[in-house]
Amino acid sequence: MSAQLQSPAGEIEILPMKGFPLGAEVRCGDLRRLSPGARARVKQAWLDHLVLLVRGQNLSPEELLEFGATFGELDKAAPDSEMPAGQKPRFNPSWVTWTRTR
Repeated sequence: MSAQLQSPAGEIEILPMKGFPLGAEVRCGDLRRLSPGARARVKQAWLDHLVLLVRGQNLSPEELLEFGATFGELDKAAPDSEMPAGQKPRFNPSWVTWTRTR
């Protein structure tokens, strides 16, 4: 079952992951151009499914942070200089995680 939602940026489709207890794929246009209402629907999908997969986005680190604010206040991580010796830098533009845990 999918929920198709309209926004000025185009159609948004939420597809629950088949065969998995949680997760959904969000199919939409450019995340940078979503209306506030469409962003609210993406946030609700995250609340409903806990894990979201959004393919085909090419966001700069600044754009990624701006979109991440869709899900609430962002916590700042310690700078790489304060991480244990030998740990790789954290930023990977192919993988981003937002969590609801506190």
